Amino acid sequence: MGKLIYSLGIIITGLIFGQIIQALTNTRLSRHSVPINKVIRLAQQITLLILNPIINFGAFWIIGLKDTRLISVPVLGVCALILGGIIASIYSRLFKHNNFQKGAMFTSGSFTNMGTFGGLVCFTFFGESSYAFVSMYKLLEEVAYFMIGYPIAKFYSVAKTGQREKSPLIRIITDPYVIIYFLSIAIGVGLNLSGIPRPNAYKSINDVLIPLSTLMLVTSVGFRMQVNAIRAYLRECYASLRLNF
Repeated sequence: MGKLIYSLGIIITGLIFGQIIQALTNTRLSRHSVPINKVIRLAQQITLLILNPIINFGAFWIIGLKDTRLISVPVLGVCALILGGIIASIYSRLFKHNNFQKGAMFTSGSFTNMGTFGGLVCFTFFGESSYAFVSMYKLLEEVAYFMIGYPIAKFYSVAKTGQREKSPLIRIITDPYVIIYFLSIAIGVGLNLSGIPRPNAYKSINDVLIPLSTLMLVTSVGFRMQVNAIRAYLRECYASLRLNF
């Protein structure tokens, strides 16, 4: 019970903190003194480009890699994303949404916060090694987003720029977040296979970084949440709950 309270406490604290920061952006003092949007974006970049890579290669450094069944884990992750998008699109048709709403419903059903929420819960209940399984589960997540999710979302978009865009493959191999993510895993796997023992102090580092990274990312989610808008989309929220459970 204590582990559940701990996990939910970090998540709820981050969401509330994000809402508080959002409220502060409406004050004249905040608008003229602190560029809050830039601070939130910087916190996301620090988490995704620095903290999470440190966590990832540390977790992959000690995880057991001999079980061939691990290959199925990222495949399951991609299948979950695709299935979620399909079911959300079916609900959207039943609700008779317009194209803009269909795109929003699809992305809500397909795109996830598995790394943010799932990583913390797995770490709290099952230990540091389980965090690597979350990373493996979402290993092909970004690939699925660029190759499937974003093109479908753009298809439903009402905005047509007319500009020629990079191919999904080019966007994948040039995106710094994707590069850093895969590189951190590759380093961790390399150290794992090399037989070099991981320093004992590393566990203490991840014990701090995993909750901290979750708190920072959930705060950014809370900052962008529009709680008052939920009442206008209760049936979509109910459909999302059924989709997730």
